[in-house]
Amino acid sequence: AATLADTTASSFEAGRAKAIAADMGPKGAAADAAVCIDMHTTTANMGCTVIVSSYSTLALRAAAFVHTHWDDADEASPPLPLRVMVEECSQCEAAHLASVARHGIEIEVGPTPQSLLR
Repeated sequence: AATLADTTASSFEAGRAKAIAADMGPKGAAADAAVCIDMHTTTANMGCTVIVSSYSTLALRAAAFVHTHWDDADEASPPLPLRVMVEECSQCEAAHLASVARHGIEIEVGPTPQSLLR
């Protein structure tokens, strides 16, 4: 897997990752950004999933709050299940965009076909 320090990584994604890390980083307590919310769709059948890392107490509390109030969000339609995934890792070990800020939350919604905006 490529890392931000990998000078041979030249894909578009690697370039964007390096630019975002430069704008928001470095990781840890000295990060310029306090919170990062990474929201996107996926072709994987993840439903509505909130992903947080165990190092961020703020993210854990936010996920618990959303999970507690999820069924109350829209009483006009049947509620979709909400999954909360907690990754056990340190901030330095986390390989996600949200880990560049001091606290991060990822929201995945899928399955959604590629190139489709709903």
